[in-house]
Amino acid sequence: MACIHCGGGHAAKPAPASSQRCVPRSTQLCGLDPGGCDCGGLEALCRPRWVAGMVIQESDLNRLDYYIGAKHRLHNRYVHGTGVVCGMEVSCHECGAGRVRVDGGYAIGPCGEDIVVEGPDSVDICALIRHCRSLERQNAECRPWGDDKGCRDVTETWVLAIRYDETPVRNAPMLRAGQRDCGEKGCGCGSGSCDGGGSCGCGNGAPAKTARRTLPSACAPTVVCESYRYEVFRAPAQPNCAPGENHGAPPQGRLVERLRACLADLLKLMQQHPEILTPGIGLVERQQWVQFCMRIKSSLHAHLSHEGTTACALLETLCATPCPSPQLTGQAFVDAMTQALAQIGPILQAAIKDCLCSAVLPPCPEPVHDPRLPLALITVDGGAACRVVAVCNWTPLRRMVGSFPNVAYWLSAFGLVERIRSALFCFCCGSLPPGPRQPHDRHMAAGPAAAFGFDASDFGLFGQWLQDAPPDPLQMLRQLLGTENASGHAALVRRIDDLQAQVAALRRNA
Repeated sequence: MACIHCGGGHAAKPAPASSQRCVPRSTQLCGLDPGGCDCGGLEALCRPRWVAGMVIQESDLNRLDYYIGAKHRLHNRYVHGTGVVCGMEVSCHECGAGRVRVDGGYAIGPCGEDIVVEGPDSVDICALIRHCRSLERQNAECRPWGDDKGCRDVTETWVLAIRYDETPVRNAPMLRAGQRDCGEKGCGCGSGSCDGGGSCGCGNGAPAKTARRTLPSACAPTVVCESYRYEVFRAPAQPNCAPGENHGAPPQGRLVERLRACLADLLKLMQQHPEILTPGIGLVERQQWVQFCMRIKSSLHAHLSHEGTTACALLETLCATPCPSPQLTGQAFVDAMTQALAQIGPILQAAIKDCLCSAVLPPCPEPVHDPRLPLALITVDGGAACRVVAVCNWTPLRRMVGSFPNVAYWLSAFGLVERIRSALFCFCCGSLPPGPRQPHDRHMAAGPAAAFGFDASDFGLFGQWLQDAPPDPLQMLRQLLGTENASGHAALVRRIDDLQAQVAALRRNA
């Protein structure tokens, strides 16, 4: 669907057209994908090279600015991914009035830009929704008149999103003759700030007027401040969370999709074969077998040419494998066809192996067409007096960046990080037992260490793990989590399942 820019909340003026990397189409709807935008693809960059005595122009400095920004966006998108890094939790506003509260935080936009919310924002959700509805009415042809009195009790679900934006500020005079950048009334080019200060007013989104006469000086913004704006769009279908409902199969990721796409034509070939190959088959059956052999060769050649292969001689071997003539009869035809299929079989097997191995290699992210980053689902009533009913931050549309601080935060629920730190502290900073042990005090397995008066238990948890031959990482993890008692862990799991069954029974009886 087309792009809609329902900006609000944070007062950010749109960037000039020269600095926008994503230009929406004129047709605007409150859809999931605004369209008309394309960013995040691979781009080979060029940086300026400074030479003594060269004349530096505006384009040289802007090229350096673009190079630094594009490198940073490339690193963010392809190394860290896009999504919320921290914060940006959406909650109900304490004053109501159709507003929600967005806490400060940091996110990486779909195009790789840094989105920084310094402090809590108050976002007027109802104003954004009304703006979207007005645009929908403008784009709906022959919309019949209707009374909304019967729809006041109907609730709607919208998605609150954030997107990167830029604000040009600090207008300064330019030492060149030409038309003014800010209209024909002139500019009070003061020292603007990141809040859009200055009396020039070049960032209000309106096109600059053409001066009636050439003036000796002009002004233009000299600073671009990174900013953001909020938008809303109608929520797509969400998972069904009703108890007892079939939630369906879990969504498959890109790895399974790539694997299935690669194997689709190969598996189809293996299922399309004629009747049983016997010496007594007639001419029609022999022609079907020959067509089957030629179809396999043609499909395999197209597959290997499109998908590629790691065995460089496969295409040459495939082309050199002949299909028998249908004029052969009896056992001669059976032997020739069996030999041809025996030569094609390893090629088909190698193609399947290449599909498996290629699907495991992570591909580059696809270019994105929507620069918005969803934050939460907002449920509002459908009446004229808009009111926020509920907020959900854990919508599948909200993406999270798996940074090291986030992973450490999630693992803190199991105490894994602290257990590892404590074990390393006791092992590396603790003191060893003083003096050698007496032979009758040793409780150790027979080995070279017994002659020196110590055993593996002196090294604590790591010593117990190293006694395994070979050391088992899963056993080490169980010891760190304190779940080495398998029977106790299984009993705890059964108890949790029983409690979940009891809760489900109470909900059904309620």
